[in-house]
Amino acid sequence: MLSFTFPSIEMHHSKEPIAFVFYPSKQIKAYKLRVLSGKYFYVMDGKKYQGIFELDPRKAYHYGKGVPIYFYDSRNILPIDPIVVNEISHYAKKQNLVQLSQTDSNHSGMLNDIMKTVSDKTMAIQELVSKVNNRKTQITEALAQFQDNVAKTPGDQMPPEDKLGSILTNHLVEKGLISNEEKGMIDSSVARGSMSVNSLIAKLRDKEILRITEPMSQDMHTFLNDFGSSNPEQLASFVAGLRRLDKGVKTMTSIPIKTWMPASIIMALLIGGSIAGMILLQNMGDLGSIIPLPQSPSDLNVPVEPEVIEPEPIPKPNMVWDAVNQRWTPDMVFDEPSQSWIPSMPEIEPEVEP
Repeated sequence: MLSFTFPSIEMHHSKEPIAFVFYPSKQIKAYKLRVLSGKYFYVMDGKKYQGIFELDPRKAYHYGKGVPIYFYDSRNILPIDPIVVNEISHYAKKQNLVQLSQTDSNHSGMLNDIMKTVSDKTMAIQELVSKVNNRKTQITEALAQFQDNVAKTPGDQMPPEDKLGSILTNHLVEKGLISNEEKGMIDSSVARGSMSVNSLIAKLRDKEILRITEPMSQDMHTFLNDFGSSNPEQLASFVAGLRRLDKGVKTMTSIPIKTWMPASIIMALLIGGSIAGMILLQNMGDLGSIIPLPQSPSDLNVPVEPEVIEPEPIPKPNMVWDAVNQRWTPDMVFDEPSQSWIPSMPEIEPEVEP
C-alpha cells in the first residue's frame, strides 16, 4: 500500500524514539523504536534480521517536539555521534592514518596527560616517545619470558591455544602494558581461531609504534572508549524478555518509516502547480493564442442566407386554401336538386334600372 506521508512530519509528531541505521551497503533506514526496559530495541526489516541495539541518551539528538533521534552503524550495538565521528575522520586525515587503532588512542591519552604538565608541544612529544619506547621494551621482555616458559613446558602439559593467549594477556594487563578492553578483544580473537598465539606475539611486538603528533579531544576519547562496549548481562536479560512476550519478537520489532516519494519532490510539484495555475489565470485572455479554442459563429466568415418569409395567401372570392396541396380550390356547396357538391358561384346582384 502506498504511503503519501512526509517522513519529517511523521518523525516530528512521533511519540517513540527514531533511529537512523547506516548499513555497509551505504543505505540509511529510519525506524520508529519499540523500546524494552527503556534500553534496547530490536530491528527486523521484512524477513531479514538486522540486529539488537542499545539506547544511550547521551548520544541522542532531539527533533520537533523533543523526539529522541539516534544514529547507528548496523555492525555495532551502541549509537554513534555523527559530529564526533566527523571530528575523528578529520583527525585521522590530518595524522595521515588510514585506520585509527586502539594504540593510537592510548598514545593520544598519554600525550594529553603529559601536556597537562608540559606546555611546550615539542618537549611533550619527546617525553611521549621516551614512554612509548619504554613500553615497547617492557612488552618485548614480557614476550621473551612467555616464549621461554612455553618452550620449557612439556608437550603433554601444554594448554590449548585460547588458554595460552589468556595467560599472555593476563601477564600484560598485570604489567599495565595493555588495557582490559584490549585483552577482551585479543582473547575473543584467539578463542574464535581468527588469531593464533604466534600471530598475537608478532602483533604485540609491533604494538607500540608511535604514529600521532597531536592529542585527540576528550569527546573523541570517550566515544572510542564506549564504541563496541556493552553490558552482556543486560543484553541477555533483554533477549529473555523478548521470549517471554505473548507475541515474542514480532511485538517488539521496530517499524520502518517509509514514504511514497521524497518530500522535496512532492513540495516541488505542489508549488510548481500553484504557480502554473496563477499564470494561466492572469493570462486567460491570451490563452487563445497558445491553445486553439472553439470559435463562435459570429467569428466565422461563413455567409448567412437570409430568412425566407413566405407571404400569406391572398384570399380569393369563393375559394378556400388547400393547405395539403398548397393551392386554392373552389368552395363547394351541396346542391339539393342534384344531390351533389358543386362549386359555389358568386352571387350576382341584379342590375337596377334607373
